[in-house]
Amino acid sequence: MSRLTQSLALAVVLIAPFVNGLMPASARAAAPMPGLPTAIFSTVLGTPSAAVPGVEDARFTSLYAPSGSPNGVHWVLRAEYEVEGVTVDALVTGRGVASARRVALTSGQSVAAGGVTYHFVSFRTWTGINDQGEIAFSGATEGPAASDDVVMRCSEGGAELLAREGLPAPGQPVGIGFGATNDAIALLNDGAVTFRSAGLTGAASQQVLYRSPALDDAVIVAQTDLTTTLPLGQWVVPTQTLDYIYEGSFRMDAAGEHYIYYGNLNGSYATDDIIVVDGRVAAQEGALLPRSPFTSPVAALHSVGLAAPSISPANGHTMFRGTNADGTSWIVRDRAVVATNGAPIVAGASEVWGG
Repeated sequence: MSRLTQSLALAVVLIAPFVNGLMPASARAAAPMPGLPTAIFSTVLGTPSAAVPGVEDARFTSLYAPSGSPNGVHWVLRAEYEVEGVTVDALVTGRGVASARRVALTSGQSVAAGGVTYHFVSFRTWTGINDQGEIAFSGATEGPAASDDVVMRCSEGGAELLAREGLPAPGQPVGIGFGATNDAIALLNDGAVTFRSAGLTGAASQQVLYRSPALDDAVIVAQTDLTTTLPLGQWVVPTQTLDYIYEGSFRMDAAGEHYIYYGNLNGSYATDDIIVVDGRVAAQEGALLPRSPFTSPVAALHSVGLAAPSISPANGHTMFRGTNADGTSWIVRDRAVVATNGAPIVAGASEVWGG
């Protein structure tokens, strides 16, 4: 694993540095080893961190990327655990390093929302949590395949449905419903949920990025084939509409003021991949990276796993990664290059970034 990849991996493998790094100073002072790696959960057999809180004789078998609240106090993640030979899909929440850790929801469990009871089968990787400790998530439920994918927001007051496959999608023509895939979930501090709805029913090729306070009240942030939300500042002419928005790449800060996503344009395959920040193109395949010293054009932008575009929930800092045609790999933070392969990891260091 390269140093560039390792730097992105820490936030996923170890939850505590992510949480501590967001905490205000007053909260960090009460946390053990603030800012340093502290295992909250693991899949290492025989260790206390592999034990599932509140579930006797259960151990974690898979842990997915955590989400933290902007104030650094709350967190949520999707996990899988095994108990008596059965694998269970779950959402796990907690506070800080050791407080209030619990399994909030599991596959096979029922949730009532809007007078309807939903029986969950599985959850998607992306989750959201805000400063109030409310959580948002999406997943598959029992029932007809044409209406089984849902987006929900949960708090102490109960659950609320934000989207369900097949139900009328806001801002769309009559007969167009939410899609079969609803992912990239995040929860803003005002309670709005952001997500990507892909494969809209009645228009299977369409994808929409929504900011949704309620089921029937959502703002379109971007949509494929729509001229009113086409990315501005494209570096290759002619300007194109969106053709595709990559799975899980849409992220918005907690105030709802800034966002980032990785998309694909209706244009030449050599220049169609783009990173969009606040509606403007920050990087485009086949073009030189703006505000950089590079003389070789962008050859690839990275969208999956640890290399996916990201945004800090508390203050809207954005980060994304790519590679140029000459093999130079780089990371951009707030539109400035902060790391390239072969460059010192800090000024004056003899150790350099890997590829």
